[in-house]
This record gives sequence, structure tokens and C-alpha cells, in this order.
Amino acid sequence: MDSLVLLYLLLPVAFSLHDFEEILFQHSWVLKNQNRIVKKFPFAKNILEHLAKLDTKKFAVIAFEEFCIILFGTILMLAKISFWQYIETALLFAFGIHLIIHLLQAILVKGYVPGLVSSLLLLPYGYFSTQLIVKEFQLKTFFIATIGTALMILNLKIMHRATMKN
Repeated sequence: MDSLVLLYLLLPVAFSLHDFEEILFQHSWVLKNQNRIVKKFPFAKNILEHLAKLDTKKFAVIAFEEFCIILFGTILMLAKISFWQYIETALLFAFGIHLIIHLLQAILVKGYVPGLVSSLLLLPYGYFSTQLIVKEFQLKTFFIATIGTALMILNLKIMHRATMKN
């Protein structure tokens, strides 16, 4: 099996592992650490207040919707739909950025943040995936993947707002 295809096939598994950690610990961690973090980083107050209202069930709904998008991209890849590499590459880049954000958060708060353990475990996967994609695809793919990554961030923002309305 081609290495690139294997990396894309592993994306739903990697995402599930990572988001399972986030689902398990996000809500209780925010409730426990919100005041301490706001004292250090007052600009984070609104984000933390939002996350405190985002209970485990709502967070799991967001994670499931994102998993469905990743699964859809993987199915397109397996079906050899002509534009699959753009979608799957965007999803992989968005996931890699997400892992790096957890590492930066942990450095800033000088401690554990939900998703840190799986981010550390998955960093080699993200690094190897990026290296292989750089070798395999042209600049056009990266441009489209960057747009796709921005769309994933927008989707995440929309899902956070939608779950808070219920």
C-alpha cells in the first residue's frame, strides 16, 4: 500500500484517539483551571467562559461532526474522486495545526491541557504526513489545502455556536 494512502487512512483513527482525550477531559479541566488561566491570560476570558458552558455532550457532538467530515474525505480518497487529495490534505493539515496548538497551549499554561498527551503521541504522524505530502504534491495543492484548513476552522466556529444554542 502506498505510504500516502496509509497516512490518509490513519487520519480518522488519529483524530478519534485525539478527540477521545479531549471529550473525556475538556469540560472538567476548564471548570477546574478557568480562574487560574484567566488571571494569567485575561484575553482568554471569553473563550474559557464559552468552553465552560460547552459540556461533554455538546463537545462530543462537535467532535462527531468533524469526524464525519474526515471520514467523508477518506471515503473520497478511497473512491479515487479526482479532487480527493485537496480535501484530505486540507483535513490532515488542519489536524496537524490542531495538534501544534495543544502543545503551545500547554507551554503557555505550563501544564496539561486536554489533548496534550495524544498530541505528543501523534506528532510523529503529523510530521511524517507533512513531509510526504510536501514531496508528493505541488504548490497548488498546498494553496487549496490552506483554504480548506481555513474552512475547517470556520466549521469548528460554526459548530461551537450551534451547540451553544441548544
